[in-house]
Amino acid sequence: MEKLSVDDIGVMMPRPFLPGETDRCRALIDLAYERIEFEFARRGLVLRDEIVSKPWLTTAVKIVVRTMVVESLLTGVNINMVSVSSTTGEQSDSATFAKTGTEGFGGVFLTERMLHVLGLLHIRPRYRGGDFVPFPESRRVNLWSG
Repeated sequence: MEKLSVDDIGVMMPRPFLPGETDRCRALIDLAYERIEFEFARRGLVLRDEIVSKPWLTTAVKIVVRTMVVESLLTGVNINMVSVSSTTGEQSDSATFAKTGTEGFGGVFLTERMLHVLGLLHIRPRYRGGDFVPFPESRRVNLWSG
């Protein structure tokens, strides 16, 4: 499988690379491929073997890597930031961060949607439910029997 290049990512960026971002982009591409291989390994699968048996997976991996890297480059240090406020007089700056269960600053992330694109997440209910309980109207009850 041929890895994406910095130029492949640069085409998808809505702005040109900032100084120093090309090196970071290269590192993020490697990290994204490593993360995807890790997710396959967690499920007892080898990414290279899966690509041989599923040709569509090559395109899926490229789509996911592109998304992971571009999102990380554009978000930068603002990951998990919920709100920012600034007051000019007497200079007061504040930022609020949400701990959303994602990893720390500067990394790449695999979302459930991305795992689904890779074929690693199947649609299933989020919570384990019990047996179906029908409405009382759906039960046939004979009020006249003893």
